Amino acid sequence: MRRKNIFINIAVLLVLLSSFAFTPGRAAAAYCDAAQFVADVTIPDGTVFAPGTTFTKTWRLKNVGTCTWTTSYALVFDKGEQMGAPAVVQLTSSIAPGQTVDLTVDMTAPSKNGKLIGYWRLRNANGVLFGIGSKANASFWVEINVVEPKNVVLDFVATAGDAKWSSGAGNLTFPGTEGDANGFAVKKDKPKRENGQENSEAGLVVGPQNVTNGYVRGEYPAFRVEKGDRFQSLVHCEYNASSCYVNFRLDYQIGSGAVKTFWAFREKYEGLYYNANLDLSSLAGQDVKFFLRVDAYGSPTGDRAVWGGSKIVRGVGTGPTVTPSATPTGPTPTPTNTPAPGACTNKVQFIADVNVPDGTVMTPGKAFKKTWRLKNIGTCTWTTSYSLIFDSGEQMGGPASVALTSQVKPGQSVDLSVDLTAPNANGTYRGNWKLANEGGTRFGLGTNADKPWWVEIKVSGGPTATPSATPTGPTPTPSNTPTPTATTDPSACTNKVKFIADVNVPDGTVITAGKTFTKTWRVQNAGTCTWTTKYALVFESGDQMNGAGSATLSAQVKPGQTVDLSIALTAPSANGTYRGNWMLANESGAHFGLGTNADKPWWVEIKVTGGTSWKTYKDSANTFQFNYPPEGQLGGSRIGLPFVEGTNLVEKWLEVSVKENVSACESALGGVTEPEPVTFNGINFVKQTGGDGGAGQFHEWVSYSAERGDICVTMDFVLHSTNPGAYQTPPPEFDKSAESAVFTSIMETFAWLISGDTGM
Repeated sequence: MRRKNIFINIAVLLVLLSSFAFTPGRAAAAYCDAAQFVADVTIPDGTVFAPGTTFTKTWRLKNVGTCTWTTSYALVFDKGEQMGAPAVVQLTSSIAPGQTVDLTVDMTAPSKNGKLIGYWRLRNANGVLFGIGSKANASFWVEINVVEPKNVVLDFVATAGDAKWSSGAGNLTFPGTEGDANGFAVKKDKPKRENGQENSEAGLVVGPQNVTNGYVRGEYPAFRVEKGDRFQSLVHCEYNASSCYVNFRLDYQIGSGAVKTFWAFREKYEGLYYNANLDLSSLAGQDVKFFLRVDAYGSPTGDRAVWGGSKIVRGVGTGPTVTPSATPTGPTPTPTNTPAPGACTNKVQFIADVNVPDGTVMTPGKAFKKTWRLKNIGTCTWTTSYSLIFDSGEQMGGPASVALTSQVKPGQSVDLSVDLTAPNANGTYRGNWKLANEGGTRFGLGTNADKPWWVEIKVSGGPTATPSATPTGPTPTPSNTPTPTATTDPSACTNKVKFIADVNVPDGTVITAGKTFTKTWRVQNAGTCTWTTKYALVFESGDQMNGAGSATLSAQVKPGQTVDLSIALTAPSANGTYRGNWMLANESGAHFGLGTNADKPWWVEIKVTGGTSWKTYKDSANTFQFNYPPEGQLGGSRIGLPFVEGTNLVEKWLEVSVKENVSACESALGGVTEPEPVTFNGINFVKQTGGDGGAGQFHEWVSYSAERGDICVTMDFVLHSTNPGAYQTPPPEFDKSAESAVFTSIMETFAWLISGDTGM
């Protein structure tokens, strides 16, 4: 906001708030005057301004001391860049212990370019300064990037009309129509962040195509990148888009080469945002087409993503260097604060999983303790005011934070543990964790100390309910189980496969229905990692043909070596052409395969004969299909099934229903039994049975429900019979076992589709 007079407005919130992502240290609670940082209400770190721009900065703080902050207390400038603000501003009302307050001050962006930080504290009635942290003496700050308009060499928002916008539905117009099921992109002058605050710059609000794992992207004209160019953008979900869960991607293409991913960021509506500030120097000297892309993470319902102030600037600032990578770099990071110049540094080195290694199989609801061994490789001592904190992913019933019980000096190692509970639904779950210092600033692994470590488990024995993996290529290919991609250091080895040959069962091989066979592929290790016996051949999508979900390698395969990979399969019972897609998974469970981006599967494809010539029901929007008898009559979502006439059975049908974002993926029919886990074609279902009756009419059913992402598919098989005693000449009772046999046969043909399959 632009105002002529500099002033401070204090809005007291008379609500006691629970702790932010950490609990204040014990030392802080003993102080008369102590503050806790709650939030940047406005101007998140890294906000870009032109020189001379006036803006309003607001911090939300909590009084965690024992003394009331009276009107004799003041907000005071401490050090760094004052940015035209007053040095001292008195509080206008009292803030009792436990209350929060919004402190606001007007500032002006200096004339010099670059990253600028101003540090602030509070001052009591006796003139003593205090602040945040375990010793109540640390500053809070405002951080901005000053960029002259002439330094903006590509404005993605202003030139969005020059981009080619498209989705899986085809080409789109710009500006589009908000809510268009094919996807859309529109410009907004000041889009709101998830906390309701307006951005200081214009942005693009985009919505992916309204299909599972749908996407929308803008292809910009070629641009000559120079050394030192930086891509900057504030990315988040739009305010009130509470079901938003997306993956932001900056893709690029050089000439007619493959489209690659430079940077990716997964964002869920949780009140946060992320400032991307990426060094493009690795592309210097080349004409590059950039793509702004957003993928739905599972269901697209309610997805409204914001590319705020997206631009390329030249000759300003510094930030993290990003090397182009085909693989998105992991789960959503929580923005971290910049430490004061000259202060000690916090950094972690991962040593070992003391227990619960990645991929450990747990039963639903099982309580367990996870322990990591970490090393302090920074220069700060980790005191008991530091905490282990949950960062992102699946919290698994764990606490938000666990305070350290003893100090850890630089160079020392420590075992950190947290009590967790396995979720109730089948699937692979990963929870990311970091440490927080006494001021609540998060830190972790890697060059920039901003990468989390994690716990990853596989839950078996419950219903399947997890979103598919974040797509890593131009067309998302969902899998039955989410396949996390491990965040790696740029110097880490790479995993990649080269297909050599089908050793047997070439594509189109004719196989008799129900016949068991072994498929063998010959592949080469085209990466730099050695494939150990902890690597596995894994089913990715399509028809699993009753094969195992994974098969570990029996010997290591070094870079450049070839190996024959085999899996035992069974031809489905219905005639038709079937394809099953397979990949490899490393020791952490991250899937990889063929192609430039190592994200393409290889497959087995057969043609089944000698079975029944069944019809196919295909739901392309929700990516599943199954086969049913040729005599079946399709009407909407109901398929009338054939049955033996002349008995008291009068109807038999299958009702197919699809629901989104349900708390429990189960049948909507009443009077059902407790859910029972079953598996068909490698897919986990919940089985339920039930029945009702009245006026001589009886309905008995068996239902199967399975989840993929936010989609719940239910197959309700119903037998409608009558009371034989109601007839003058009672008909024979139907054979329930014989009439129900087809239900299992149909379920054995159920398969998830690769996104992009069309037709019905």
